[in-house]
Amino acid sequence: MPAPMCRMPMGSPARRYDQRLQPGTVWNRLRPAEEARIRAEALRQPDRSPRELACWLTDHAGFAVSESTVYRVLKRHGLIRPVAVLGFPAGPEYRGEADAAQ
Repeated sequence: MPAPMCRMPMGSPARRYDQRLQPGTVWNRLRPAEEARIRAEALRQPDRSPRELACWLTDHAGFAVSESTVYRVLKRHGLIRPVAVLGFPAGPEYRGEADAAQ
């Protein structure tokens, strides 16, 4: 049976999780170093999408980050490439008429 929280040493993991954050602190905000790392990797690997970059950073950078967070950081700094839509333009009308109701 675990000891009561008041008797646990200050450095124990259970005691750390019980501590409250200071007022005005956001627990999931990126640190400036993490945001700089996202920008640096985006500039170093320009062919990667935000999803690929998020996976790469989670595996290699030592912190977890979501695809949407990477996208927001890159958009804020103007590093999002316009998406080239491959295809053809739509015609003015449907070419074949239906013979009967489906």
